Amino acid sequence: FLIGQIYARNILLPIVNILSNVKRIRATNLSLRLKEIDGTDELAELTRTFNQMLERLEGSFILQKNFIRNASHELKNPLTAILGEAEVTLSKQRTTEEYIVTLHKVMDEAERLNQLTGNLLSLAQTDFDLSIQRKDEIRLDELIWEIKELFDKTKYKDRIEIHFPVLPETSDLITIMGISSLMKIAIWNIIDNACKFSGNQKVDVTLKTDLNNIYLKIEDKGIGIPELEIKNLFQPFYRASNAFAFKGSGIGLSLVHKIVAIHNGEVIVSSVLGKGTAVEINIHHG
Repeated sequence: FLIGQIYARNILLPIVNILSNVKRIRATNLSLRLKEIDGTDELAELTRTFNQMLERLEGSFILQKNFIRNASHELKNPLTAILGEAEVTLSKQRTTEEYIVTLHKVMDEAERLNQLTGNLLSLAQTDFDLSIQRKDEIRLDELIWEIKELFDKTKYKDRIEIHFPVLPETSDLITIMGISSLMKIAIWNIIDNACKFSGNQKVDVTLKTDLNNIYLKIEDKGIGIPELEIKNLFQPFYRASNAFAFKGSGIGLSLVHKIVAIHNGEVIVSSVLGKGTAVEINIHHG
């Protein structure tokens, strides 16, 4: 009996140590790791798996903290500008023209704030369980024409050229199941970026399809993106080093990436600095 007790205690000791260390880990000290056990048995594998899980959790917490910090900063900028303009304008009597100039500045910042909050809400929506949301048939050709009509009511009127090189025999080849409002946001953001960064140049939107995939390509002749920075474009709040002269929050492409991913697709960006950028959305519908 005594030998059995000692043997059982020795067997259970690694498990007791693991449990003791696990109880010390909190959200505030996710950097702690379990001491890994040499070998290939179940306990060694359990320890390694748990440490890998902690690494993923720590990474997620860091991303969440950075996101909240960046979102707060981006929201504060237009609010500060609005309050500053109002305070300066109200400090003394102004002419009608000065009031008009101030109102235009306030409206620009309010529009920027509205776009930013809309993108943040959309980004948050893509983190929900979309499998329980209702999905509808989306004809991408009709959605593109609808977006073009909306752009033609803005300062980017007549800037978008739509191309359908080969019309499919059936509409099923350009139809996907998904959430139309989100796909509209994704395509809108890409075209909006293309227009914004390409001056008065035309933006080409091309839709092609085959039996398995739909290919949507948006090309501009704008400032382009430095090659080494393309890989970072899908990170929230990331902006290319040559884009700071243009208004923006850096949320657009990260939002596009998440929306396309939940619609069984991928986003591919290619660019030549000073010559333009092409963003291609490939969606599998087979």
